[in-house]
Amino acid sequence: NHDEATPASVRSNIVSDLLFTLLLPILSLLAWFLPQQCWSPVTHGLGGFIARIYRATTAMLVQRIGHAQRGGIGHALREGNGPLPEAAAIALRAGKYQQHLQILRDYRPGGWRPATRLSGTEHIDQALARSHGAILWFGDFITDRLAARIALSQAGYRTAHLADPRHGPWNTAFGVRYLNPVFTRIEDRYIRQRILHPPGDELRAIWTLHQELKSNHLLSLNALGGTGQTVRTPFLDGYLPLPVGPIHLAARSKAPILPVFSVRTSSGVIDVNVGAPLAIDRNGDRHQTATLAVRAFADRLSPFVLAYPGQWYGWFSYEPAG
Repeated sequence: NHDEATPASVRSNIVSDLLFTLLLPILSLLAWFLPQQCWSPVTHGLGGFIARIYRATTAMLVQRIGHAQRGGIGHALREGNGPLPEAAAIALRAGKYQQHLQILRDYRPGGWRPATRLSGTEHIDQALARSHGAILWFGDFITDRLAARIALSQAGYRTAHLADPRHGPWNTAFGVRYLNPVFTRIEDRYIRQRILHPPGDELRAIWTLHQELKSNHLLSLNALGGTGQTVRTPFLDGYLPLPVGPIHLAARSKAPILPVFSVRTSSGVIDVNVGAPLAIDRNGDRHQTATLAVRAFADRLSPFVLAYPGQWYGWFSYEPAG
């Protein structure tokens, strides 16, 4: 739940659980029986409605995107016909409900089969040929969660995915137990396994990650929303807290880190872009190596954020300068 990155009360989380519980039967019917080309108007309406309910979060999103706009990058952020920051904030909400419909549609016989375009697979193939595995580092776009996994799985690349035991849209006890499994059951169809890292038992997860890479398997990690040490990295006239754990893991295991950015284009096709390996100095200073690598990742990420601001969950972690 990316809303947890902002100050939110217990009361707000309970309202969120209740609202989605009430919406779930309706969303399921829409996902199964409404033609996919009709989803956008429905989710845009829901996005606007939710944006009005969560005014504080919406105001935060608008302020952060507006800050980026004033920093001279606003020309690249335009989405929709409304005022730029407000349109992107609503698009982000709408995209979340699009994701819900996609996951619920996958329960239907035949599943959900999006139009995808996967590029950069040569980087994965070259990494596996060296027998050290590879780390796919996702940029935290809406389509990362399901569409990108489907595209990779259909191409024969199934990953072991590192996740928090509470992984899912909700973080209350009720949401974790009853609502999140609705989503993780579908996600698990398109990955090889889910590696959990419960708080206080990180060493076991790290050992499992090393064993996966030692066996020449693929790992997938999210760049944002996790736990562990981060580096406050310059990003779009502000800062982004990026984890150093993946860099240290790559340095020790000799596995390359491949940035993965997936976005829905204006044609409706979901582009899944696998980038070239990040440069990692395995013999250099540990802190400097991590700092340079996360900066390189941020530099690769920024053009996608500029082009698709309403699809990037990272606004919840982004810190405007000043």
